[in-house]
Formats: sequence, structure tokens, C-alpha cells
Amino acid sequence: MRPKFTKGLLAVAAMCLALVTMVSGVHWAAQSSPANPSGQERKKRNLKEEVLTVIDAAPDEPYAEKKAARTLKNKRFNTKRTSLLEQEDGSFSGILTESPRPPALPVTSDLIVVGNIQRRQPYLSDNITVVYTEFTVHIEEILKDHASSPVYAFQPLIIHREGGAIRMPSGRIFRYLVDGIGSMPEVGKRYVLFLQHEKDQDYGLVVGYELTDKEIIPLEDFADRDPIRALTETQFLSLLRRKISESKTDKENWK
Repeated sequence: MRPKFTKGLLAVAAMCLALVTMVSGVHWAAQSSPANPSGQERKKRNLKEEVLTVIDAAPDEPYAEKKAARTLKNKRFNTKRTSLLEQEDGSFSGILTESPRPPALPVTSDLIVVGNIQRRQPYLSDNITVVYTEFTVHIEEILKDHASSPVYAFQPLIIHREGGAIRMPSGRIFRYLVDGIGSMPEVGKRYVLFLQHEKDQDYGLVVGYELTDKEIIPLEDFADRDPIRALTETQFLSLLRRKISESKTDKENWK
């Protein structure tokens, strides 16, 4: 069970919030890892993008089949934690995840793609304990496909990650941040996304890297990602293809 942040931590978060107007982002995670060996500054977690920018809830699905699918997915995010409270401007709830830290390059992931984030839409769990966000990804390249639930390049793919900020039709606002699973992808940017298959073509985000002209920027702020920052996009994708190929070979050898 994931412990909730203490009131003291939320108070610290509120203090950090005051800095949002002066800096582009607030670094949420504690700096407990070694110094950055690449000499490059890590990307700070952009709370304004993740939980301070509120998005209206999606309209109800007009078709019974899609509505039932959404209800089932909302229930999958139910937890035994206390229901979220409506938050005023500048406040949010959060939890510290105890999930194992994923490796820097989890090439055993079910699906690995290069894509551009086109849309972001938050949803609320059925019992109002979690906000999760879906992202629509325009796939540019499939580095590793999932045999039982394949995807196709240049077609939209829906992925999700816990966290986000949502305004319900009633006007109630829920903001929810998860520390320990990494930042949210941002609309309009390109990423390499490592995804876990959950049901049908439903994929959860495990690890992500933003592709830029200058560096590779991890969504997860862990020291073992630092060497990847110095790579070019070509070098990074070449390394990734080799690791995926080696993983497939190892799997075949074990059969």
C-alpha cells in the first residue's frame, strides 16, 4: 500500500508552488543520488505542466461499449486510500510510490515506440482516489511491438500514467501528483516510450525519454539515466535497437 505524504510535505509543496511563477519548474524528488557525471543539469519536474494546469473532464462517451470500457478502466485505478478532496488553486494531493525502480533501458517492455504526444486528457478513478492521465501518441517508429496486441506506425496510440489535474463537470478540481514514477510527457514533444501492456490495446508508461536536438532528457530523475543524456538521437536509437536485439536473442536461447 502506498503511504500518503504527510501534512508537512504538503506544506513544503505549497512553499515550492510559490516559486512556480519565478522558475519554469519545481524539483519534487529529493536529491539523494550521486552528482551528475555527465555535467548536464537534470530537467526539473514541471509541476505547472503536470498538476497546476487543470484540464476539463472528458465528455461522457456517447456509445455504450466505449462508456463501459471507460468505466472498467476507471475502476482499475481504484485504491484503498482515502478519497481525494477538492483542491483550491495552488494546492494538490500526492503519494510516494513504493514500486520498484525500472531500469534505465527496460528493453523487456511489451512495446517500445518513438512518437509525438498529440493530446493529454486526465480521468478520475471510479472511487475518487486517483487521477490518471491518458496521452495520445502519434507513432513515428515501432522499435519493439507486442505480438498479441500489435500497434501500427502513424496511427494514434493511447497510453497512461498516474497523476494529473482534472476539473469535473460540477466544477470540482482534483490535482494528483505521484513521486517515484517520473514526470509526465508534454504535448508537442517527441519521446521514446517504454510501455507495459495491460488489456487489449491499453498501455501504461514505464519509462520515457524526450528527444531533443541537444540531448536525451529522461522523464525519470535517477542517476543511472545520466550517461544517456550525452547521446545524440541517432546514438541513442542505435543503442536501443542493439539492446532490444540482444534481449530477443537471449530469450530465444532460453527456449
